[in-house]
Amino acid sequence: MLRHHTQKQKIFLYLSAVLILPMMLGVFCDANALTKLDCTGPECETGVTFRALVNEVLTVSITEPESMAMGGLTNQTGNRRYSDLLRNRYGVTINSNNVAGFSVLMNTASESGALENTHQSLSTDSIPMLESNWTREDTLRTKFWGYSMNDDEENGTYRAFAKSGQTPTEIFSSDSAAISTFNLYFGAMADDSITSGTYVATVVINVVTAVATDDEILYMQDVAEWGDSLETLQEIVVRDARDEKEYTVRKMPDGHIWMTQNLDHDIDMSYSYGPTNTDIPSSWSPSASTRSTNDTTWNNSKIIESYNPGDLYWTGATQDSSQNVNNYISETGDSHYKLGNYYNFAAALAVNDVTSYIVYNSVIDRSICPAGWTLPRTGTGDDTFYALLEPFGYASSAIGTSNAWSSPFYFGLTGVWTGELRFVGNRGIFSSGVVGDVTDSAADYTLFYNGQTNMIDSVKAIGGGQTLRCFTRPATTTLSFD
Repeated sequence: MLRHHTQKQKIFLYLSAVLILPMMLGVFCDANALTKLDCTGPECETGVTFRALVNEVLTVSITEPESMAMGGLTNQTGNRRYSDLLRNRYGVTINSNNVAGFSVLMNTASESGALENTHQSLSTDSIPMLESNWTREDTLRTKFWGYSMNDDEENGTYRAFAKSGQTPTEIFSSDSAAISTFNLYFGAMADDSITSGTYVATVVINVVTAVATDDEILYMQDVAEWGDSLETLQEIVVRDARDEKEYTVRKMPDGHIWMTQNLDHDIDMSYSYGPTNTDIPSSWSPSASTRSTNDTTWNNSKIIESYNPGDLYWTGATQDSSQNVNNYISETGDSHYKLGNYYNFAAALAVNDVTSYIVYNSVIDRSICPAGWTLPRTGTGDDTFYALLEPFGYASSAIGTSNAWSSPFYFGLTGVWTGELRFVGNRGIFSSGVVGDVTDSAADYTLFYNGQTNMIDSVKAIGGGQTLRCFTRPATTTLSFD
Protein backbone atom coordinates (compact mmCIF):
# COMPACT_ATOMS: atom_id res chain seq x y z
CA MET A 1 0.00 0.00 0.00
CA LEU A 2 1.15 3.51 -0.76
CA ARG A 3 -0.17 6.06 1.64
CA HIS A 4 0.18 9.76 2.15
CA HIS A 5 0.44 10.34 5.89
CA THR A 6 -1.50 13.33 7.20
CA GLN A 7 -0.40 14.86 10.46
CA LYS A 8 -0.91 18.04 12.42
CA GLN A 9 1.96 20.52 12.58
CA LYS A 10 2.21 23.83 14.37
CA ILE A 11 4.31 26.89 13.59
CA PHE A 12 4.29 29.82 15.96
CA LEU A 13 5.26 33.25 14.66
CA TYR A 14 5.95 35.92 17.25
CA LEU A 15 5.43 39.33 15.68
CA SER A 16 6.23 42.70 17.22
CA ALA A 17 3.54 45.21 16.33
CA VAL A 18 5.01 48.74 16.50
CA LEU A 19 2.70 51.45 15.25
CA ILE A 20 5.31 54.11 14.49
CA LEU A 21 8.11 52.01 13.09
CA PRO A 22 7.37 48.88 11.00
CA MET A 23 5.26 46.46 12.99
CA MET A 24 7.22 43.30 12.20
CA LEU A 25 9.95 41.81 10.10
CA GLY A 26 9.38 39.15 7.49
CA VAL A 27 10.04 35.60 8.63
CA PHE A 28 10.32 32.36 6.74
CA CYS A 29 10.11 28.78 7.92
CA ASP A 30 10.62 25.70 5.80
CA ALA A 31 10.26 22.05 6.83
CA ASN A 32 12.01 19.96 4.18
CA ALA A 33 10.03 17.21 2.51
CA LEU A 34 11.32 13.76 3.35
CA THR A 35 10.35 10.38 2.01
CA LYS A 36 10.88 7.18 3.99
CA LEU A 37 10.35 3.69 2.62
CA ASP A 38 9.63 1.09 5.29
CA CYS A 39 9.05 -2.52 4.29
CA THR A 40 8.69 -5.14 7.00
CA GLY A 41 7.19 -8.57 7.48
CA PRO A 42 6.97 -11.70 5.35
CA GLU A 43 5.00 -9.95 2.61
CA CYS A 44 8.03 -7.77 1.87
CA GLU A 45 10.14 -10.80 1.13
CA THR A 46 7.88 -11.55 -1.83
CA GLY A 47 8.05 -7.94 -2.96
CA VAL A 48 4.28 -7.49 -3.14
CA THR A 49 3.79 -4.52 -0.82
CA PHE A 50 5.55 -1.66 0.86
CA ARG A 51 4.67 1.35 2.96
CA ALA A 52 5.71 4.83 1.88
CA LEU A 53 5.62 7.71 4.35
CA VAL A 54 5.63 11.21 2.86
CA ASN A 55 6.36 13.73 5.60
CA GLU A 56 4.41 16.92 5.84
CA VAL A 57 5.65 20.18 4.36
CA LEU A 58 4.54 23.45 5.91
CA THR A 59 6.12 26.74 4.82
CA VAL A 60 5.09 30.19 5.98
CA SER A 61 6.42 33.49 4.66
CA ILE A 62 5.45 37.05 5.61
CA THR A 63 6.51 40.11 3.60
CA GLU A 64 7.99 43.29 5.00
CA PRO A 65 5.21 45.65 6.19
CA GLU A 66 3.82 48.19 3.74
CA SER A 67 2.47 51.38 5.32
CA MET A 68 -1.06 52.36 4.23
CA ALA A 69 -0.79 55.86 5.79
CA MET A 70 1.88 58.52 5.96
CA GLY A 71 3.62 59.37 9.23
CA GLY A 72 2.46 58.27 12.62
CA LEU A 73 -0.71 58.63 14.60
CA THR A 74 -1.86 62.16 15.30
CA ASN A 75 -3.86 63.07 18.37
CA GLN A 76 -7.23 64.50 17.48
CA THR A 77 -10.30 65.54 19.43
CA GLY A 78 -13.72 64.60 18.11
CA ASN A 79 -14.74 62.41 15.17
CA ARG A 80 -12.10 60.42 13.27
CA ARG A 81 -11.92 59.78 9.54
CA TYR A 82 -10.72 56.59 7.88
CA SER A 83 -7.63 58.45 6.69
CA ASP A 84 -6.68 59.00 10.33
CA LEU A 85 -6.13 55.22 10.74
CA LEU A 86 -2.47 54.19 10.68
CA ARG A 87 -2.35 50.86 8.81
CA ASN A 88 0.35 48.38 7.87
CA ARG A 89 -0.19 45.58 5.34
CA TYR A 90 1.60 42.21 5.28
CA GLY A 91 1.48 39.59 2.58
CA VAL A 92 1.21 36.07 4.01
CA THR A 93 1.88 32.92 1.96
CA ILE A 94 1.36 29.41 3.33
CA ASN A 95 2.27 26.21 1.48
CA SER A 96 1.02 22.88 2.85
CA ASN A 97 0.82 19.39 1.32
CA ASN A 98 -1.60 18.30 4.06
CA VAL A 99 -4.75 16.92 2.42
CA ALA A 100 -6.82 18.02 5.42
CA GLY A 101 -5.71 21.65 5.12
CA PHE A 102 -4.69 24.09 7.81
CA SER A 103 -5.88 26.97 10.00
CA VAL A 104 -4.22 30.28 10.88
CA LEU A 105 -4.88 31.33 14.48
CA MET A 106 -3.91 34.59 16.14
CA ASN A 107 -3.73 36.09 19.62
CA THR A 108 -1.77 38.72 21.51
CA ALA A 109 1.07 37.73 23.80
CA SER A 110 -0.30 39.91 26.62
CA GLU A 111 -3.47 39.44 28.64
CA SER A 112 -4.47 43.10 28.18
CA GLY A 113 -4.15 42.96 24.39
CA ALA A 114 -3.27 46.66 24.31
CA LEU A 115 -0.51 48.53 22.51
CA GLU A 116 1.76 49.66 25.33
CA ASN A 117 4.00 52.74 25.37
CA THR A 118 7.63 51.62 25.28
CA HIS A 119 8.76 54.62 27.30
CA GLN A 120 9.33 53.32 30.83
CA SER A 121 7.89 56.36 32.63
CA LEU A 122 4.71 56.05 30.53
CA SER A 123 4.30 52.30 30.87
CA THR A 124 0.67 52.66 31.91
CA ASP A 125 -0.20 54.59 28.73
CA SER A 126 -1.77 52.33 26.10
CA ILE A 127 -4.04 52.01 23.06
CA PRO A 128 -6.75 49.41 23.84
CA MET A 129 -7.86 46.73 21.42
CA LEU A 130 -11.22 47.03 19.73
CA GLU A 131 -14.15 45.49 21.58
CA SER A 132 -16.34 45.26 18.47
CA ASN A 133 -15.91 45.70 14.72
CA TRP A 134 -14.98 49.11 13.28
CA THR A 135 -15.56 50.40 9.74
CA ARG A 136 -14.95 53.77 8.06
CA GLU A 137 -18.56 54.81 8.76
CA ASP A 138 -17.91 54.69 12.50
CA THR A 139 -16.40 58.08 13.42
CA LEU A 140 -17.11 57.96 17.14
CA ARG A 141 -14.42 55.62 18.39
CA THR A 142 -11.17 57.54 18.54
CA LYS A 143 -8.59 55.33 20.32
CA PHE A 144 -8.20 51.65 19.41
CA TRP A 145 -6.29 49.08 17.39
CA GLY A 146 -7.22 45.82 15.65
CA TYR A 147 -6.75 43.71 12.52
CA SER A 148 -8.39 43.42 9.11
CA MET A 149 -8.38 40.92 6.24
CA ASN A 150 -10.09 43.16 3.62
CA ASP A 151 -8.57 46.64 3.64
CA ASP A 152 -7.27 46.68 0.07
CA GLU A 153 -9.53 49.53 -1.02
CA GLU A 154 -9.59 51.48 2.25
CA ASN A 155 -13.03 50.25 3.21
CA GLY A 156 -12.13 47.28 5.34
CA THR A 157 -13.51 46.13 8.67
CA TYR A 158 -11.17 46.10 11.65
CA ARG A 159 -11.75 43.54 14.36
CA ALA A 160 -10.64 42.50 17.79
CA PHE A 161 -8.86 39.16 18.25
CA ALA A 162 -8.02 36.87 21.13
CA LYS A 163 -5.79 37.93 23.98
CA SER A 164 -3.29 35.75 25.81
CA GLY A 165 -5.12 33.08 27.79
CA GLN A 166 -8.11 33.06 25.43
CA THR A 167 -8.87 30.66 22.59
CA PRO A 168 -6.92 32.00 19.57
CA THR A 169 -8.94 33.66 16.82
CA GLU A 170 -9.04 31.82 13.49
CA ILE A 171 -8.32 34.38 10.77
CA PHE A 172 -7.84 32.09 7.76
CA SER A 173 -8.23 28.42 6.83
CA SER A 174 -7.92 25.96 3.96
CA ASP A 175 -9.56 22.53 3.75
CA SER A 176 -7.09 21.03 1.27
CA ALA A 177 -3.42 20.92 0.31
CA ALA A 178 -2.73 24.30 -1.25
CA ILE A 179 -0.56 27.36 -1.61
CA SER A 180 -2.62 30.17 -0.07
CA THR A 181 -1.88 33.89 -0.10
CA PHE A 182 -3.71 36.61 1.80
CA ASN A 183 -3.15 40.11 3.17
CA LEU A 184 -3.14 40.83 6.90
CA TYR A 185 -3.56 44.39 8.17
CA PHE A 186 -3.06 45.98 11.58
CA GLY A 187 -4.44 49.46 12.22
CA ALA A 188 -4.64 51.92 15.08
CA MET A 189 -6.03 55.34 16.02
CA ALA A 190 -5.23 57.69 18.89
CA ASP A 191 -7.07 60.60 20.48
CA ASP A 192 -5.83 63.51 22.55
CA SER A 193 -5.84 61.45 25.76
CA ILE A 194 -2.64 59.69 24.78
CA THR A 195 0.93 60.97 24.88
CA SER A 196 3.44 60.75 22.07
CA GLY A 197 5.69 57.73 21.82
CA THR A 198 6.04 54.28 20.29
CA TYR A 199 3.29 51.79 21.11
CA VAL A 200 4.01 48.10 20.78
CA ALA A 201 2.22 44.75 21.10
CA THR A 202 3.37 41.22 20.30
CA VAL A 203 1.11 39.16 18.07
CA VAL A 204 1.34 35.35 18.01
CA ILE A 205 0.34 33.68 14.74
CA ASN A 206 -0.14 29.93 14.98
CA VAL A 207 -0.34 27.96 11.72
CA VAL A 208 -1.83 24.52 12.43
CA THR A 209 -2.32 21.75 9.91
CA ALA A 210 -5.24 19.41 10.51
CA VAL A 211 -5.59 15.67 11.03
CA ALA A 212 -7.79 14.07 8.38
CA THR A 213 -10.95 12.60 9.89
CA ASP A 214 -12.35 10.58 6.99
CA ASP A 215 -10.36 7.69 5.52
CA GLU A 216 -6.96 8.69 6.88
CA ILE A 217 -5.14 5.93 8.79
CA LEU A 218 -2.76 6.80 11.60
CA TYR A 219 -0.25 4.06 12.42
CA MET A 220 1.12 3.60 15.91
CA GLN A 221 4.61 3.16 14.49
CA ASP A 222 4.37 6.70 13.03
CA VAL A 223 3.52 8.35 16.35
CA ALA A 224 6.44 10.76 15.98
CA GLU A 225 4.63 12.21 12.96
CA TRP A 226 1.15 12.69 14.48
CA GLY A 227 1.57 12.49 18.26
CA ASP A 228 2.12 16.19 18.83
CA SER A 229 -1.21 16.97 17.19
CA LEU A 230 -3.29 15.55 20.04
CA GLU A 231 -4.81 17.82 22.64
CA THR A 232 -4.82 16.70 26.30
CA LEU A 233 -7.50 14.04 26.93
CA GLN A 234 -8.24 13.73 23.21
CA GLU A 235 -8.81 10.11 22.20
CA ILE A 236 -8.38 8.79 18.65
CA VAL A 237 -8.25 5.43 16.87
CA VAL A 238 -4.89 4.28 15.49
CA ARG A 239 -3.62 1.12 13.84
CA ASP A 240 -0.72 -1.26 14.50
CA ALA A 241 1.13 -1.73 11.18
CA ARG A 242 2.19 -5.26 12.17
CA ASP A 243 -1.30 -6.73 11.92
CA GLU A 244 -3.62 -3.80 11.02
CA LYS A 245 -5.47 -4.08 14.35
CA GLU A 246 -6.98 -0.85 15.66
CA TYR A 247 -6.72 0.65 19.16
CA THR A 248 -7.99 3.67 21.03
CA VAL A 249 -5.24 5.92 22.44
CA ARG A 250 -5.46 9.12 24.47
CA LYS A 251 -3.17 12.05 25.26
CA MET A 252 -2.98 12.21 29.06
CA PRO A 253 -2.08 15.12 31.41
CA ASP A 254 1.26 13.44 32.20
CA GLY A 255 2.34 14.38 28.67
CA HIS A 256 2.24 10.82 27.30
CA ILE A 257 -0.08 9.11 24.86
CA TRP A 258 -1.49 5.91 26.40
CA MET A 259 -3.40 3.01 24.93
CA THR A 260 -6.89 2.95 26.40
CA GLN A 261 -7.44 -0.71 25.58
CA ASN A 262 -5.29 -3.81 25.94
CA LEU A 263 -2.67 -4.86 23.39
CA ASP A 264 -4.04 -7.57 21.10
CA HIS A 265 -1.01 -8.46 18.95
CA ASP A 266 -0.46 -12.14 18.14
CA ILE A 267 3.24 -12.95 18.30
CA ASP A 268 4.08 -14.77 15.06
CA MET A 269 7.19 -16.93 14.54
CA SER A 270 7.09 -16.18 10.79
CA TYR A 271 6.95 -12.39 11.20
CA SER A 272 10.09 -10.25 10.83
CA TYR A 273 10.28 -8.28 14.08
CA GLY A 274 12.67 -5.34 14.08
CA PRO A 275 13.08 -1.81 15.47
CA THR A 276 10.99 -0.28 12.65
CA ASN A 277 7.86 -2.13 13.75
CA THR A 278 8.44 -3.22 17.37
CA ASP A 279 9.90 -1.75 20.57
CA ILE A 280 13.17 -3.70 20.25
CA PRO A 281 16.73 -2.54 19.45
CA SER A 282 17.44 -5.17 16.75
CA SER A 283 15.78 -7.99 14.85
CA TRP A 284 14.12 -10.73 16.90
CA SER A 285 12.82 -14.19 15.96
CA PRO A 286 10.27 -15.46 18.51
CA SER A 287 10.58 -19.11 19.48
CA ALA A 288 6.81 -19.48 19.94
CA SER A 289 3.71 -17.95 18.42
CA THR A 290 0.72 -16.74 20.40
CA ARG A 291 -1.53 -19.66 21.27
CA SER A 292 -5.10 -19.80 20.03
CA THR A 293 -8.40 -20.21 21.82
CA ASN A 294 -8.32 -23.96 21.07
CA ASP A 295 -4.98 -24.55 22.78
CA THR A 296 -5.13 -24.16 26.56
CA THR A 297 -1.66 -25.43 27.42
CA TRP A 298 0.43 -22.99 29.45
CA ASN A 299 3.89 -23.65 30.84
CA ASN A 300 3.80 -20.74 33.34
CA SER A 301 7.54 -20.38 33.01
CA LYS A 302 10.31 -17.95 32.03
CA ILE A 303 10.06 -19.14 28.42
CA ILE A 304 7.94 -17.02 26.09
CA GLU A 305 4.19 -17.65 26.34
CA SER A 306 1.22 -15.64 25.07
CA TYR A 307 -2.44 -16.41 24.66
CA ASN A 308 -5.26 -15.06 22.50
CA PRO A 309 -8.70 -15.67 24.06
CA GLY A 310 -10.52 -14.50 20.93
CA ASP A 311 -12.81 -11.51 20.52
CA LEU A 312 -14.12 -11.35 24.08
CA TYR A 313 -15.07 -8.31 26.12
CA TRP A 314 -15.47 -7.62 29.81
CA THR A 315 -19.10 -6.60 30.34
CA GLY A 316 -18.27 -3.97 32.96
CA ALA A 317 -19.83 -5.95 35.83
CA THR A 318 -17.75 -6.76 38.93
CA GLN A 319 -17.54 -10.04 40.83
CA ASP A 320 -15.69 -11.74 43.64
CA SER A 321 -13.07 -14.38 42.90
CA SER A 322 -15.40 -17.29 43.60
CA GLN A 323 -17.75 -16.54 40.72
CA ASN A 324 -17.62 -17.91 37.16
CA VAL A 325 -15.75 -15.56 34.81
CA ASN A 326 -18.02 -16.59 31.93
CA ASN A 327 -20.74 -14.52 33.56
CA TYR A 328 -18.65 -11.39 33.00
CA ILE A 329 -17.50 -11.74 29.39
CA SER A 330 -19.30 -11.30 26.09
CA GLU A 331 -18.59 -11.68 22.37
CA THR A 332 -19.62 -8.03 21.87
CA GLY A 333 -18.95 -4.92 23.92
CA ASP A 334 -17.16 -1.63 24.38
CA SER A 335 -13.84 -1.72 22.48
CA HIS A 336 -12.10 -0.30 25.56
CA TYR A 337 -12.93 -3.52 27.41
CA LYS A 338 -11.75 -6.05 24.86
CA LEU A 339 -9.71 -8.60 26.80
CA GLY A 340 -6.82 -8.50 24.33
CA ASN A 341 -3.95 -10.97 24.58
CA TYR A 342 -2.23 -12.27 27.71
CA TYR A 343 1.59 -12.25 27.83
CA ASN A 344 4.02 -13.69 30.35
CA PHE A 345 7.03 -11.54 31.25
CA ALA A 346 9.20 -12.98 28.45
CA ALA A 347 6.52 -12.29 25.83
CA ALA A 348 5.92 -8.80 27.23
CA LEU A 349 9.63 -8.02 26.82
CA ALA A 350 9.84 -9.67 23.37
CA VAL A 351 12.47 -12.20 24.46
CA ASN A 352 12.42 -15.99 24.18
CA ASP A 353 13.71 -16.61 27.71
CA VAL A 354 13.54 -13.99 30.44
CA THR A 355 16.12 -15.65 32.73
CA SER A 356 19.03 -13.39 31.83
CA TYR A 357 16.85 -10.29 32.26
CA ILE A 358 15.88 -10.97 35.89
CA VAL A 359 18.05 -8.35 37.56
CA TYR A 360 16.53 -6.53 40.52
CA ASN A 361 15.10 -3.10 39.71
CA SER A 362 16.41 -3.18 36.14
CA VAL A 363 14.58 -1.34 33.39
CA ILE A 364 14.18 -3.56 30.35
CA ASP A 365 14.41 -1.26 27.34
CA ARG A 366 12.39 -3.45 24.99
CA SER A 367 8.86 -4.78 24.71
CA ILE A 368 6.32 -6.30 22.35
CA CYS A 369 4.74 -2.85 21.98
CA PRO A 370 4.81 -1.20 18.54
CA ALA A 371 7.90 0.82 17.61
CA GLY A 372 7.76 4.20 19.31
CA TRP A 373 5.79 2.77 22.23
CA THR A 374 6.95 0.98 25.38
CA LEU A 375 5.82 -0.44 28.73
CA PRO A 376 5.46 1.81 31.80
CA ARG A 377 8.26 2.19 34.36
CA THR A 378 8.10 1.93 38.15
CA GLY A 379 7.99 4.28 41.08
CA THR A 380 6.49 7.79 41.14
CA GLY A 381 8.57 9.55 38.49
CA ASP A 382 8.02 10.03 34.79
CA ASP A 383 6.78 7.21 32.55
CA THR A 384 4.93 5.39 35.37
CA PHE A 385 1.42 4.26 36.22
CA TYR A 386 1.64 6.63 39.19
CA ALA A 387 2.41 9.65 36.99
CA LEU A 388 -0.60 8.72 34.85
CA LEU A 389 -3.01 8.37 37.78
CA GLU A 390 -1.74 11.12 40.10
CA PRO A 391 -3.07 14.13 38.10
CA PHE A 392 -6.54 12.71 38.64
CA GLY A 393 -6.10 12.62 42.42
CA TYR A 394 -5.26 8.96 42.82
CA ALA A 395 -2.75 7.99 45.50
CA SER A 396 0.08 5.58 44.77
CA SER A 397 -1.76 2.59 46.24
CA ALA A 398 -5.47 3.41 46.38
CA ILE A 399 -8.04 4.34 43.79
CA GLY A 400 -10.34 5.62 46.53
CA THR A 401 -13.95 6.04 45.50
CA SER A 402 -13.17 6.22 41.78
CA ASN A 403 -12.89 3.34 39.34
CA ALA A 404 -9.74 2.99 37.23
CA TRP A 405 -11.77 1.02 34.69
CA SER A 406 -13.72 4.17 33.80
CA SER A 407 -12.81 7.00 31.43
CA PRO A 408 -10.20 8.24 30.73
CA PHE A 409 -8.07 5.16 31.59
CA TYR A 410 -10.33 2.15 30.94
CA PHE A 411 -8.10 -0.17 32.97
CA GLY A 412 -10.64 -2.97 32.59
CA LEU A 413 -10.92 -5.81 35.08
CA THR A 414 -9.80 -8.27 32.41
CA GLY A 415 -8.12 -10.77 34.74
CA VAL A 416 -5.19 -13.09 33.99
CA TRP A 417 -4.43 -16.28 32.06
CA THR A 418 -2.73 -19.20 33.83
CA GLY A 419 -3.91 -22.04 31.61
CA GLU A 420 -7.44 -20.79 32.15
CA LEU A 421 -9.07 -17.37 32.22
CA ARG A 422 -9.35 -16.10 35.78
CA PHE A 423 -10.51 -13.04 37.74
CA VAL A 424 -12.36 -11.23 34.92
CA GLY A 425 -14.54 -8.64 36.63
CA ASN A 426 -12.39 -8.94 39.74
CA ARG A 427 -8.89 -7.75 38.85
CA GLY A 428 -7.02 -5.80 36.23
CA ILE A 429 -3.32 -6.66 35.98
CA PHE A 430 -1.02 -4.67 33.69
CA SER A 431 2.70 -5.35 33.31
CA SER A 432 5.53 -2.86 33.58
CA GLY A 433 8.93 -3.11 31.90
CA VAL A 434 10.88 -3.14 35.17
CA VAL A 435 12.09 -6.13 37.20
CA GLY A 436 11.38 -5.93 40.91
CA ASP A 437 12.39 -8.04 43.90
CA VAL A 438 11.86 -11.44 42.31
CA THR A 439 11.80 -15.14 42.93
CA ASP A 440 11.28 -17.77 40.27
CA SER A 441 7.57 -16.99 40.19
CA ALA A 442 7.02 -13.30 40.88
CA ALA A 443 8.24 -9.83 40.03
CA ASP A 444 7.16 -6.46 41.45
CA TYR A 445 6.00 -3.25 39.83
CA THR A 446 2.90 -3.91 37.82
CA LEU A 447 -0.46 -2.19 38.06
CA PHE A 448 -2.58 -4.71 39.93
CA TYR A 449 -6.02 -3.19 40.29
CA ASN A 450 -8.38 -5.04 42.63
CA GLY A 451 -11.92 -4.06 41.74
CA GLN A 452 -13.31 -5.04 45.13
CA THR A 453 -10.87 -3.19 47.41
CA ASN A 454 -10.07 -0.26 45.06
CA MET A 455 -6.38 -0.85 45.76
CA ILE A 456 -3.40 -0.71 43.43
CA ASP A 457 -0.85 -3.40 44.29
CA SER A 458 2.53 -4.18 42.74
CA VAL A 459 3.07 -7.91 42.31
CA LYS A 460 3.00 -9.88 39.09
CA ALA A 461 3.80 -13.45 38.12
CA ILE A 462 6.62 -13.82 35.61
CA GLY A 463 5.04 -16.93 34.12
CA GLY A 464 1.42 -15.84 34.29
CA GLY A 465 -0.36 -14.21 31.42
CA GLN A 466 -1.06 -10.53 31.99
CA THR A 467 -2.45 -7.71 29.90
CA LEU A 468 -0.35 -4.88 28.44
CA ARG A 469 -0.83 -1.15 27.98
CA CYS A 470 1.77 0.66 25.90
CA PHE A 471 2.52 4.38 26.00
CA THR A 472 4.80 6.88 24.30
CA ARG A 473 5.97 10.42 24.73
CA PRO A 474 4.41 12.79 22.21
CA ALA A 475 6.87 14.22 19.68
CA THR A 476 7.66 17.90 20.12
CA THR A 477 9.33 20.43 17.85
CA THR A 478 10.49 23.87 18.94
CA LEU A 479 10.80 26.54 16.27
CA SER A 480 12.32 29.92 17.14
CA PHE A 481 12.42 33.11 15.11
CA ASP A 482 14.90 35.91 15.78
